[in-house]
Amino acid sequence: MNDYNGKILQIINEGIKIEDLLNSNLITEIGNEFKDKKITPIKLLFIVEEEQKAARLITLIHKNHLQTNNRQLIIDVEDPEDLDLIVNCVNNLRKAEG
Repeated sequence: MNDYNGKILQIINEGIKIEDLLNSNLITEIGNEFKDKKITPIKLLFIVEEEQKAARLITLIHKNHLQTNNRQLIIDVEDPEDLDLIVNCVNNLRKAEG
């Protein structure tokens, strides 16, 4: 185990992007490392950037453990035009997983 002297709560991990972590094996890897602890992803945050437009956010979130257990995903967008696009992505992924 690394010795952080109880002082480090955040580091910069060079050479990786969040999209590199969006892999079905990530949850398995985290579970293996944390062994007897339950680790549950609760939030994904995306930024949408277009030329000549202000950047906007898309958030996929479970606000509490009940939403997680009940598989209730909140999809929050800043631009109404993004809502159908992200809902389609989520629904297509759900269909693909059967």
